[in-house]
Amino acid sequence: MWNGIFIHSFGYLSFVFSFSFRQHLIRSSAKNDKSDRQLVTDYKMSGDQVCVEILFNRYCHLLFAVAMKYLHNSDESKDAVLEIFGKVPADLRQYEIKDFSNWIYVVMKNHCFHVLKKRKHTLPSEVLDHTLFAGLSDNNEGDDFGPLLMAHLEESLVSLSDEQSTCIRQFYLEEKSYEEIEQATGYSYKQVKSHIQNGKRNLRIYLGKFIK
Repeated sequence: MWNGIFIHSFGYLSFVFSFSFRQHLIRSSAKNDKSDRQLVTDYKMSGDQVCVEILFNRYCHLLFAVAMKYLHNSDESKDAVLEIFGKVPADLRQYEIKDFSNWIYVVMKNHCFHVLKKRKHTLPSEVLDHTLFAGLSDNNEGDDFGPLLMAHLEESLVSLSDEQSTCIRQFYLEEKSYEEIEQATGYSYKQVKSHIQNGKRNLRIYLGKFIK
């Protein structure tokens, strides 16, 4: 997932250290030793903001690198990191997030695609498919499906047919191209595309039951 991400660490250090979060992190060494999942659980139970600050410290440079990969703009990438983590406290309270690393990566990637769409760039069809999967919507009204999907990822994929689950796992989670999925599964290009599109539609239906 994070493999192949170039970490723009040198120019980014001043961005990271400019936050007052560091003051909290220095005096929170006990929490620093906790896993992501323990921090998420602690935050849901106590509302202790230090838990979110530690998660920020762990992932801000990786998220910045993801944003740079897609946006190619330092200021926009910094803004993206701040915007994503500005929403994290509410998302942690609302969703049952079991794999924070995977979840936050998908949220950032989806955010970048929306920024690119606002720029009115012409994106390759497969990139647009990734965008729609991450948001699970054909418009901008369904952004809440992204975090919801990551909170119920495994059970959602199990609800699909074997063909749909296989194609979606390989295309989205393993980031394989249509051609690579063809070679791995023996499905035709049209079948791969159909399984992905139908799978996304069925995921929307399945996840709908979790929306209050």
